[in-house]
Amino acid sequence: MLFSPNISNYEPFQLSTDFDTEKDRSECVAWRRFSAGEQIFIFYGARPNCEFLVHNGFVPPENEYDTLALRLGISHADPLGARKKALLDVLGLPFSGEFLLCAGAEPVDSKLRTFLRVFSMTEGTLKGFWPFSVKMNSMQFYSLLFKKFIILFMQ
Repeated sequence: MLFSPNISNYEPFQLSTDFDTEKDRSECVAWRRFSAGEQIFIFYGARPNCEFLVHNGFVPPENEYDTLALRLGISHADPLGARKKALLDVLGLPFSGEFLLCAGAEPVDSKLRTFLRVFSMTEGTLKGFWPFSVKMNSMQFYSLLFKKFIILFMQ
């Protein structure tokens, strides 16, 4: 029987397989001692379930690295789009792109949460949030922006 990593049992631990280009072979490294006849496990890396299914033909029952990619963006038809895009730019976030929902207790990270808050802002929220009509230096502006985001996240 030829050994194939895909038939070994998966266990999240440390990456244990690699390809040695000098020896032109795949190698598995054990991170602990195994007794004769004991079952071995392989960690395939931090990958979402869709990659496991496509590349390995199985999905781990509990995968802490599972993600779901969401393609989101501010619409060109949004009448507030220019202001939302400008605000996202100041916050260092794209106005269009891929965001990830992650497995676990906190599936929405701060980037996605911030994007969604800006995405759903109304004209009233934007007016109260962004000091478009106020002349100030960049340090004052970022300080005010930070304070307003703290208040927004506390709601």
